[in-house]
Amino acid sequence: MQTTLLGLAIALILALVAALVGPHFVDWSRYRAEFEAQASRMTGLTVLVNGSVEARLLPTPTLTFGRIEIARRGDSRALRARSVSLEFSLAAMMRGEWRANEVRIEGAEFAAGLDSTGRLDWPAPAFSNELDSLSIDRLDIVDSRVVFSDAASSSQVVLDKLDFRGELRSRMGPIKGEGTFEMTGHRYPFRIAANRAGDAGMRVRLNLDPVDRPVSVDVDTLVVVERGVPSFEGTLQINRAVGRAADGIVQPWRLSSRVRGDSIAAVLEQIEFQYGPDERAIKLRGDANVAFGREAQLVMNLASTQIDLDRLIGLPEETRKRPLLAFKTFADYFGGAQRPPMPVRLGLSIDNVTLAGSVLQRVSGEVVADADSWNLDVLDFRAPGATQVGLSGRLNITPKGVAFDGRAKVEARDPRSLAAWLTDRADLQTITAGALRAEGDVKLGGDQVSIEGLTAEIDRMTMEGRVSYAWGRGDRPPRIEASLTAPDIDFDRASALAQGVFAGTPFELPREGSISLKLGRAALAGVEARRADIDVQFEQGVLDIKRLVIGDFGGAALAIARKGCPAGGDRVAPPRGALCAGQGAGLADGRLRRPAPGGRRGRENRRQRRRVQGQPAGADGQHRGLHARGVLKAACEQHQAQRASRGR
Repeated sequence: MQTTLLGLAIALILALVAALVGPHFVDWSRYRAEFEAQASRMTGLTVLVNGSVEARLLPTPTLTFGRIEIARRGDSRALRARSVSLEFSLAAMMRGEWRANEVRIEGAEFAAGLDSTGRLDWPAPAFSNELDSLSIDRLDIVDSRVVFSDAASSSQVVLDKLDFRGELRSRMGPIKGEGTFEMTGHRYPFRIAANRAGDAGMRVRLNLDPVDRPVSVDVDTLVVVERGVPSFEGTLQINRAVGRAADGIVQPWRLSSRVRGDSIAAVLEQIEFQYGPDERAIKLRGDANVAFGREAQLVMNLASTQIDLDRLIGLPEETRKRPLLAFKTFADYFGGAQRPPMPVRLGLSIDNVTLAGSVLQRVSGEVVADADSWNLDVLDFRAPGATQVGLSGRLNITPKGVAFDGRAKVEARDPRSLAAWLTDRADLQTITAGALRAEGDVKLGGDQVSIEGLTAEIDRMTMEGRVSYAWGRGDRPPRIEASLTAPDIDFDRASALAQGVFAGTPFELPREGSISLKLGRAALAGVEARRADIDVQFEQGVLDIKRLVIGDFGGAALAIARKGCPAGGDRVAPPRGALCAGQGAGLADGRLRRPAPGGRRGRENRRQRRRVQGQPAGADGQHRGLHARGVLKAACEQHQAQRASRGR
């Protein structure tokens, strides 16, 4: 009896040793054809093993295949993998079940997509009935790549460095797990869960949470594939959490919607969009249509009855009523906005918008964006002073903020109320009470504002020309470029209006630039001038008077030709050039005329002459040439004193 038991024990030991050691002495590659045939029969696809084949029986049955390819018959595209390793459950195999403790796929390359009709195009397996009970306790996909292509649009999406770890309870699901992939240089962790597929489809839940972007996406949808065309219906939620960037706080926003569609188009209903933190957020509602394929586009319409931008921006009390500063702060929120993955047309309709302590009414606009640019097709709103404002042009969204380049039109019935809102000064009468109409090509950026082709009509008087102002940066001083033609202008009021509008911004009076003016009447520092033709440049401490002709300067005619006011250390060099002043009211045929010395006009002329101090160059009594001293020298001294006080 003992001999029999000992023999059995020795036989069992030898069997175990053979099971452990024997497979290492077997050339399993000789059985490659049998493995390929059985795998092809079970999956309904063509399976090729181009690498090594390894197998072992203990402690668990394991198969490892190298350089495997799986494809549909007659299809050149294939699912490729560097290696596939399967570890089976011995107990399940003894019960006749297909259960794998672990399946590990390394270096897989998988291609799928949509054909020109929107049908799925991928090597779908047709599993045999014997694999109905297939179960994988642990599924690992490592260092793999997936390519999704769309034949209709000739586009594709590539997921690189795909890693996944999860479980598959049967070949029809459920499946769940998590992993990461890279797309366009960004890393995306994800989680996915799907129930068992049936006649009603498969419920899929997907979460994307990028590593280097504060945006997460949650999708909960029912996916149905009918005659090869996938369709879906569920909910979509996109969140951007509050964060901190190099240039300030990243404002949070959230979009949620019901979504339904297929591979050709989709509809987003019951959209709710919230921008900003919950306690001071703006909220809009609407719907959208999405078209896929060659002419992909997202068309979205959002609306709201009331939006309070003052509460969203949260400026200090002393600056919150400055419209330009409030608008710039709001625009900076959108600096660095990502380019959309497809062309977008966004329509906005808001009944009332609170901005800088007042209400903008009937705000409507349409923004069009693609991979290269943002365009403002139209933006209309009603501002204080019964003012209708219209804008259209190109938007340039950068990390520094939003820049605008396009057409602007303003019509105000009560310009004084408009100016009071812009300057936050109800007592500052900087503009006439008549109607205002202005339009031009506006460029508004981070350090410059300009208006080309300006046409302004104020109380039946017209102004035309162009004006550009650049803020100072570093060693570059503020600069102005202007060329204007106007029948009447008050520079004191214009300066007060500009300083009021730009209050709270780094606005300074320009210290460089060029000015060309043709004016019927002008007022500066309380002095009135008529029929003025002026062309001057000032740069690096030098005032270059190319042309300065005034037909009536307080009763006198004045003409100055270049050059003037070069800086010379602490001394002020006298201007170079010629100044001609006449005691008459104007210039005719290039000559200065002198009226009779008597009467009120003669007394005004004598007072004006005393203002322009100098030595006569001639003594004919009709035409007096004066060396430019007096007023011009005083102006130069004042200019040099201002530069010295600034330390320049």
